[in-house]
Amino acid sequence: MRSNYNRWVVVGMVGLACAALSRLFGSDLPVFAVTFLSSAAAMYVRQEMSRQHFNSFMIVVATAFVAGLGASTATLFRLSPSPQIALAASVLLLVPGVHLINSLRDMINGHMVTGLVRGFTGAVISMCIALGLLLAMQLMGVSGL
Repeated sequence: MRSNYNRWVVVGMVGLACAALSRLFGSDLPVFAVTFLSSAAAMYVRQEMSRQHFNSFMIVVATAFVAGLGASTATLFRLSPSPQIALAASVLLLVPGVHLINSLRDMINGHMVTGLVRGFTGAVISMCIALGLLLAMQLMGVSGL
């Protein structure tokens, strides 16, 4: 199925959305810019890996890794008093909210197996995000959020 939007519009808007969320978390302009660039780069990697039909969990790990690498620059270069906001906000494009909400809805409606599977999928995606961030932070020498 063809997308309604140009891929660069999607990359830019996802970067802007994550950067806007970092602003809501209390970031300043340097962290806003780092979050925009790192999440936009992560979205590009996500699109490319999806286009090449990689495993969806590996896509999440690689996307979180790229976002974490970019966001770690705010900490390494001491761009702000609160650079950890960039690490947290740059991976928000990966949050499995739909899986988790549908999981609860399915279990409330009595579809326990489907609800548990969706909940488990959401939990695995969350762990993949954490693994990608952990790898990036270890590589860049950043400690703690």
